[in-house]
Amino acid sequence: DGRITQGQLKAIHNYYQKNTIPIEALTPQEMCEHFGNDNPIILEIGFGSGEHLIANAIKSPGINFLGVEVFRSGIGQVLNAIEEHKLPNIKVINQDAMELLNHHIPESLFACIQILFPDPWPKKRHHKRRMINPNFINLVSTKVMRGGYLFLATDEKTYTEQIDDVLKNQKYFSRVLVDDDNAAYFYRSSTRFERRGIRLGNAITEWMLQKI
Repeated sequence: DGRITQGQLKAIHNYYQKNTIPIEALTPQEMCEHFGNDNPIILEIGFGSGEHLIANAIKSPGINFLGVEVFRSGIGQVLNAIEEHKLPNIKVINQDAMELLNHHIPESLFACIQILFPDPWPKKRHHKRRMINPNFINLVSTKVMRGGYLFLATDEKTYTEQIDDVLKNQKYFSRVLVDDDNAAYFYRSSTRFERRGIRLGNAITEWMLQKI
């Protein structure tokens, strides 16, 4: 659970039910009901401690954010922030992202999917565990609406090379420049993991992609 605190456990107990969406209810109609509007939805996969998710929701009140995280410590932290900042445009799901994508999320649901600094699995023998591979790109392409976006970032050199290779050999997304129309989807606040990477001298690579 990523060293969960009493405060995070309390937040889950008090706030999770009103700030989640049941996995059997991830349809466009149900999402509208849970968010109270039909604004575009950004899915952030593996939001960690939630720094970026919270900053994004504060910055873009006209966009809805669905955060998926397997560790309850991050869920608890975000729930506390939702209450503190009174953020109606965030929902969280404590679930494995691949399980959701494969079995519960319908096609073309999201305006954007963000995966920022996913687990790098730096040891070579663990590279096969990395999330971003050809099958994953194929899968997320079905969950983003046509013209929607995919935003990736890593600071791990061999993962950067792997993602470049994966993207070269796919036909679903093309790289785009940030402009006024898409800037909200590619906004990235500084996170703890990023700051640590910068201290270690790691170069950050971002991929801003649009579904063809």
